[in-house]
Amino acid sequence: MNDYSSLRFEINGELRQDINSWGLDYIDEQDVFSNPDYPYLGREENTHCTVLYNIVDTEPEQAQKVLTGEPSFNVELGELSVFENDMFDVIKINVSGQGLDDLHEVASSEIDHDELYHKFNPHVTIAFLKKYKGTRLLERVNKRKFVGIKLKVNKLLFNKYRKDETVINLAT
Repeated sequence: MNDYSSLRFEINGELRQDINSWGLDYIDEQDVFSNPDYPYLGREENTHCTVLYNIVDTEPEQAQKVLTGEPSFNVELGELSVFENDMFDVIKINVSGQGLDDLHEVASSEIDHDELYHKFNPHVTIAFLKKYKGTRLLERVNKRKFVGIKLKVNKLLFNKYRKDETVINLAT
């Protein structure tokens, strides 16, 4: 596996607690994806929204140069939804905001990365679930639980593959 980096912003404080508590309240432990080959997949404890992933460079200098001084921005949380792949389902909260889209555009055009998906789909991951458990979960919960919650993003974190983090401050 290659050592990729990512760029993200964290969800902190009471909202982080609310999201993590929701996951504990509504997601049964036996439904959580578990695989020894992917020990980092399961319940997401580091609540965040990724701005750019699979960054080739493991050092933050390029990202810092490109993004320091970019404007801070607002985002709004949307509905709970599910992303499915061959191995697991991802239960997530959709995130939107023009400033986030603009920052992603700058980052993706200026920072070398391996793009896996053609469309930017910002979200906050709550948990990785066993196949088909995500859709079933959404059938029995209020998908609008977090809709309309707004956040101001003033800083990003450049994360070396699951290791060190470097703060990149945005202009306020």
